[in-house]
Amino acid sequence: MTVILDRREGECKLHIHARLEHDGELVAEGNALFIAVSPDHFFAQGAKEGDIPFFGV
Repeated sequence: MTVILDRREGECKLHIHARLEHDGELVAEGNALFIAVSPDHFFAQGAKEGDIPFFGV
């Protein structure tokens, strides 16, 4: 699989492109927009310590 950061807008917006090949043949391809969000955002929405283990909090 090949994953490429196509471009970045500011500090939060990441445009990603991915390709999956099997024996040299394209099997799947996709684009995604990722938005980086700090743990503070979730705490402001009511999350408590331990609610978001992915962030280690």
